[in-house]
Amino acid sequence: MKNQKDAGQAISMLANKIRRQLDKFASKYEFSGTQGRVLLYILAQSRLHPVFQKDIEVEYSLRAPTATNMLKEMVRKGLINRQPTVYDNRLKQIIPTEKAHQFETQILADINGLEHRLARHITADDLNTFLNVVDQMLVNLSD
Repeated sequence: MKNQKDAGQAISMLANKIRRQLDKFASKYEFSGTQGRVLLYILAQSRLHPVFQKDIEVEYSLRAPTATNMLKEMVRKGLINRQPTVYDNRLKQIIPTEKAHQFETQILADINGLEHRLARHITADDLNTFLNVVDQMLVNLSD
């Protein structure tokens, strides 16, 4: 008989495996897998509108200090710049550098490949059910 897992344990195990896969991809680069995923978000969103730290906190459900440390590291690695807005010097817009743009195609390919592996042998209906359940769990845990 298979060991019983609770939802939290199962999600934690999945998150750890995903993080390790992302870090394996990123080992080819100069940044972590999580930074790569955030960088891809910044690259995509900055084409549509200004991106700020708060956007990243909301998108990835990060606490402010965690996001701050990650963005500082990305600035140090030359992936992004943080520029004050003209209307409020305290508000810093996140702008991807040319170096970041050079990684975009490969990061996207790596993440798409991972998504494909995750969904392999799972029907569209089952995947939609899973995503709906995860969305509800996130709502259940919202502050």
